[in-house]
Amino acid sequence: MLLTVIAVAGLTLPPPRPAPAADDSLDAIRRVGLLLRQRYGRDPWWGWSQGSGRQTDALGRRFEWICDADRDDVCFAGDPDAGKCPNLVQCHPTPNRLVEVLEEAAGKYPDSGWLTGQAIYILGKLDFLPEAMDIVDACRAEGWWCDALRVFVLHAQGEDAAADSVLRRTLAAAPDSIACAYDDATWTLGSWSQRSARMSLPEARERADAWDCRRRLAVSDTIWWLADPLYSEPGNARRVEHFARSMSARFFEEIRRSLTGSPGPDRFHQHLWAGRVRRGPVDSYDSQMHVTWTSRYAARYHFVPDVGPEDVSRPVWRLEAERDDEGYTPGVGPFVLIPWQLARFRAGDSLRVAAATRLADTPLEGALDAEAAFILTDGPDSMPVKMVAEAREPRTRFLAQAPAGRYVAGLEVVTTKGVGWARRVVDPLRTAGPELSDLLLYEPEAPERPMGDLAATAAMLGSTTVARGSALGLYWETYGAPEGVTLRIDLSIERDSGGLVDRLRGLLPGGGEEGRGRITWTEEASGDTHSSSIAVDLGDLGDGAYTLVLRVGWAGQTPVERRREFRVESD
Repeated sequence: MLLTVIAVAGLTLPPPRPAPAADDSLDAIRRVGLLLRQRYGRDPWWGWSQGSGRQTDALGRRFEWICDADRDDVCFAGDPDAGKCPNLVQCHPTPNRLVEVLEEAAGKYPDSGWLTGQAIYILGKLDFLPEAMDIVDACRAEGWWCDALRVFVLHAQGEDAAADSVLRRTLAAAPDSIACAYDDATWTLGSWSQRSARMSLPEARERADAWDCRRRLAVSDTIWWLADPLYSEPGNARRVEHFARSMSARFFEEIRRSLTGSPGPDRFHQHLWAGRVRRGPVDSYDSQMHVTWTSRYAARYHFVPDVGPEDVSRPVWRLEAERDDEGYTPGVGPFVLIPWQLARFRAGDSLRVAAATRLADTPLEGALDAEAAFILTDGPDSMPVKMVAEAREPRTRFLAQAPAGRYVAGLEVVTTKGVGWARRVVDPLRTAGPELSDLLLYEPEAPERPMGDLAATAAMLGSTTVARGSALGLYWETYGAPEGVTLRIDLSIERDSGGLVDRLRGLLPGGGEEGRGRITWTEEASGDTHSSSIAVDLGDLGDGAYTLVLRVGWAGQTPVERRREFRVESD
């Protein structure tokens, strides 16, 4: 069996399907190849008469050469692979003729991977999805390739959960070279411009290019886990999207070869591949500069976190994609960053995490069907915590417990108005010895003070932004202090611009305590877990960013410190 390969910066990219047998479909391949040339560009194999303005397609039928907008003619090149419709290209009122030829060829030779692939690709682009799925059902090429085509069509139909299930089966059965080329997430890392005149690999991908397949796929598994748009939904739509884009890039490469007769320089192929797998098909053009790119609208969200291929342990998510980021716009949405607050507590050798959010003052405010999910996940296909609740006004709160460890925490609120989204890494607390919980911000309701993380969670603010002139409740727990020992507590507020605030007043039980940016007091430890709370008067703080700094120590013990950033904003 003859296989064609493309070398890309030291990496050999195989075709995504077996080559067709020359003795069973050569005529059909020639006819479909001719049709592709007719669709995407001129070719010396076929002539035309300027006088008649008519042509013959691969079935021997005539079609119009000259576009007539008054007749609602459609340019055959009017899709993302060919750019805008140029002058003097073949036209026809509908794409039915092209679809008819592809269906006939794929139906006649269902064991030809090339024919079924091109048929699925073009029918998918033209939105003939039921017809594309019929071809998939009749596919008799290698099993993994027919499954790959099923992934492609299911994704186009918006059935990403089903597509993800088939994708796993595909990658398990396909040759290693297929997974190495089509499931490689290192293409999506870092910043890289589609519009650059310098045709090269994205810098992050270039650093990983010398790695062996196993190492790249291991890193990719982690990246796809981190980039899953919705942990609360089955499947991983971002990984499915990447696989479909990789297939699309290879289909387009086959079309380009049918036009040019050669693969062209490696740097050109690299540029096209990188652009398509990072942001999808191009939809924006500059005819004077001869530059194409994918719009922000089509690749709006940056679910792949900001990490380098060598170290993915400290991911940071930004959600909104810039023009040079990888980008993806899911079928659900829009996605909206929602305010939230997280706080960690120790429970024996386990970790308890309190989370809260609010939809007020967000685009999702007033949604009547909002369902919130709080997730802790510690690896691909591992989700120790998934809690679901109705997102009620004014705040939605969760208190979860999981084995001590490092997690990605996600808060997702799905509504008919869009999806509320927040995500961050949660590091573990020490499970033994002196330790502090996080500072939990709550709305103080005198005279009661929360005692215990359950009561504190019930009063927890849904964000770390507080109204100017208000009081702010703080709750925390001290661990590891002997019962009866005197705890020395120091609380200060630092300005984001540097230095302590001018005045800080704490409303302590039985009276007040005031200091220049700092207050101190003592408490008697009630046991291994000691709960504390205080209401802080923020009346003198102007709008801006601040950091609460809490230090707790006792005799013979170096003070333990915990910090909490917050903002003050005028109503």
